[in-house]
Amino acid sequence: MRPLFIIIALLFSQVFTIAQARIVFNANPYVVMNGGIYIVQANPATNAISGAGRIISEAETNRVRWMIGTSTGTYTMPFGYTGAISIPHSITIGTAGVGATGYIDFSTYRTPTFMNTPWATGVTHLTNNNTLLPNQTYVLDRWWITNAASYTTKPALSGMLFTYIDAEWLAVGNTISEANLQAQRFNTTANVWYDMAPIGVVNTGANTVTISTAVSSANFFRPWVLVDNLYPLPVVLSDFNATCNATNKTAELNWTTQSETNNDYFMIERSTDGFNFEQIAIVDGAGNSNITLNYTFIDDSPLPVTSYYRLSQFDFSNYKTEGNILSFENCFNNVLDALTIVTDGNSNFLQINAITDGVYTLELFDASGKIIQRENVTVSKGNNIFAIENIFAQGIYFLRASNDLQSVTKKLIIKK
Repeated sequence: MRPLFIIIALLFSQVFTIAQARIVFNANPYVVMNGGIYIVQANPATNAISGAGRIISEAETNRVRWMIGTSTGTYTMPFGYTGAISIPHSITIGTAGVGATGYIDFSTYRTPTFMNTPWATGVTHLTNNNTLLPNQTYVLDRWWITNAASYTTKPALSGMLFTYIDAEWLAVGNTISEANLQAQRFNTTANVWYDMAPIGVVNTGANTVTISTAVSSANFFRPWVLVDNLYPLPVVLSDFNATCNATNKTAELNWTTQSETNNDYFMIERSTDGFNFEQIAIVDGAGNSNITLNYTFIDDSPLPVTSYYRLSQFDFSNYKTEGNILSFENCFNNVLDALTIVTDGNSNFLQINAITDGVYTLELFDASGKIIQRENVTVSKGNNIFAIENIFAQGIYFLRASNDLQSVTKKLIIKK
């Protein structure tokens, strides 16, 4: 016997409300939604929609509104792609939302091409975490919309189930490894993907991705996708800054990640011009993480001039993603007129205007910031003149004079 089916095809928005009753699919029927319709189920019980049937949404605006309120449990939406193909989607509410009138709108749709268009409402980009380029070839060609609304505090989830069809990852243009599929959702407030990317269990036979990672009420946003976890949607890094410790004469670099996927390590590089960098440190990453992590690195010998730091990230395949570049100004160069360099065309002279008798450390750096000579000199209060031996190659150098009270750096041009 052919299954019973019901077609709801409207040219205008309309609402069907079923109060304190159940929608039970018997004899394997299916419902086709069209025209921006939504069905309201006012019964908050988890079995208020059940049975061996399918609801075909296939548009963001064809929604099932479940008036869940403050209830908990697993809510399954029996979506179908056609009358014969089931693609159920479920959420498990572990912590109830606050607000008796709260509800969740469910909808899903397949995109006609690998470009994943049309994007779900509120999504502004699909950018690859590794390359910072468009990522559509690694995103499965389906959107899931799970929108919690009319809550003072949204529910918190303890699990989700996504079901897809093979054609959605095998479509021409996609380069997805099915076994690597993971869920990601778009934060429409912060305009980012990276802060919620739970890696779940993929069943390639059943075409499902099951996640048990908690989704807090603050992380419960509406648009979800499945993406190849080797090419996640962007960007792990949420902060990178440097502060100067005048007492210890060090630079403290701090950065924060909200999420990490296959993150092997970070590389810290330094530069005097913002273009030519050299590596100064390696810091291990967390691999995979869905929580906020804070990192710190102390540069014990910061450059004596305005300098630049770059933080890069490497995945386990050694793919490098270059991060932002920040400038850094030494905060312990506090007596700018204590050091002068006089050039007469053939020789260089160093003049230290010392505020007390004592010992100064003189350090000479090349243009890359590498120290090439260091020595201590004894000075008297007032002006002190020292000759700089012309034994170095022609070029630009930096000379720093410092003691416990002051430190100052000047550029030195050596000519031949």
